[in-house]
Amino acid sequence: EHMCILASTGSGKSYLAGVIAEELLKPYNSAALLIFDPHGEYHTLKEVEKLDEFKKDGYSPRVKVLSKDEIKIRLCELEYDELVNLLQASKLTDKMEALLNEAYKELMGKKFTSEDLIDKIREIAEIEGGGFKSTASGLIWRIRRYIQDIEVIDDYDHIELKEILRPGQATILQLTEMQEIEQQILACVLLKRILKARINAERNLNGEKLEYPVFIILEEAHRFASKDAISYKVLRTILAEGRKFGVGVCLISQRPSKIDSDILSQCMTQIIMRIVNPADQENIKNSVESIGRDLIEELPGLTKGQALVAGVSINTPVLIRVRERLTSHGGSSKDAPREWIKWVSLREDEKPAFKQFQRR
Repeated sequence: EHMCILASTGSGKSYLAGVIAEELLKPYNSAALLIFDPHGEYHTLKEVEKLDEFKKDGYSPRVKVLSKDEIKIRLCELEYDELVNLLQASKLTDKMEALLNEAYKELMGKKFTSEDLIDKIREIAEIEGGGFKSTASGLIWRIRRYIQDIEVIDDYDHIELKEILRPGQATILQLTEMQEIEQQILACVLLKRILKARINAERNLNGEKLEYPVFIILEEAHRFASKDAISYKVLRTILAEGRKFGVGVCLISQRPSKIDSDILSQCMTQIIMRIVNPADQENIKNSVESIGRDLIEELPGLTKGQALVAGVSINTPVLIRVRERLTSHGGSSKDAPREWIKWVSLREDEKPAFKQFQRR
């Protein structure tokens, strides 16, 4: 079943997600787990590989942490709308869109590169004549600027699903150095491929297949699940249809009011931690049927590590306290006084040099 973890900043939602990930990696689950990690908080799950609690009868979980340089999407995997969204950073004219659409249609289904796309645009512009040559020049400049310069998009390299999703393995995609639009494009393409691969496996169709269910954790879910996000449509489809094909999703957010209510209502298990913002409380009340007004009013009073669990996984809403993690928590806040004291105690020659600026 799909689920969501909703809480204000500092309430312990990422800590709870780490506990859930640990349980999923234990022998009794042996899950195929994928985590979208915008803040670099989940790399400490790597510690499970050395802990006895996670080993049994030859089973030992594996955790892969992929940095930005290791995360690649082949250009030809992008759909036309995704391509246009990338190029809209610099507004496309109607003629540019028409030219791009024609070139994309002719290349669709082939493993084309960015240079193939540019050559096809030039070829069509040459045939059309008139003002299309100047239109092609502007469009080509945008492709070089907004596609070739985006590191997550590559002409040849591509993430293989069976390398990042297999039972007994968690793969953490570290998105810390990616722009938000890159994160959305990545989520859109990967989620679409995962759903299609599961459908292919379940219905014995041709194409890429995943023969086992998968579970996906989306941190900062409001980035991916608002109506303005590129990934909105595919995420809405997965939340509506993915369960029957074995694709489970956990949405984690401190701003539930920014998550589309249709998506939030598909999360059949809800874990709600401390939430103070009235707009967020109202969105939860409207989207989550199993939590009434009385329980909503209790949310501001919850302490760190306390959570209200409701939905299909439990008979009645219940208050829980999250257990201690077996691995380190990668999202702990900085101890500012300790850092300041440590810096002050350094000798002058150990402190980073400050540049002196003089007025002229």
